[in-house]
Amino acid sequence: MRSVKKMPEFWERRFLPLELGACVVAIVTLITWSEYFGGYAWIATVLDGNRGAVYGTLASILGALLGFTITTVSVVIAFSTERSLKRLRASNQYAMLWNVLTSTIRWLGVATIGCLVALIVDRDKKPEPWALYLCVFSVLVSVARLWRTAWILENVIRIIIHQTSTKES
Repeated sequence: MRSVKKMPEFWERRFLPLELGACVVAIVTLITWSEYFGGYAWIATVLDGNRGAVYGTLASILGALLGFTITTVSVVIAFSTERSLKRLRASNQYAMLWNVLTSTIRWLGVATIGCLVALIVDRDKKPEPWALYLCVFSVLVSVARLWRTAWILENVIRIIIHQTSTKES
């Protein structure tokens, strides 16, 4: 039972590389299924005639989410001098907060560019599976990072609201 309790702590201390590793495992699994077990035939059927719409939509969504993340950074910067965040600034988790936010921005940028590249090179008449794999991988990592960014924003807001409500009481 003791090792089960340590697993969340292990994950919490190393979540950025572990989540990246989980995405690597997922994409390797997809590539293996696709290339060695005939999965690409099914994928090609789904993408046939839809590649432009899929990649274009993903690029648009990822670009918008990149804007959301940059806005989140702006919000955190604006409130970082608040007294209510003094404990966070003094903790060793403050650097991790910025690591997550900058990693999210980087991965969203990579995913957006990856989808734009796939939009250009992956065609129905001449499919390029590597472009699809690049998109899937970068989107998976971006989703993991976005989840963390939303979690950070939620907790920063919770800290600020809690401090504000205790001041008013």
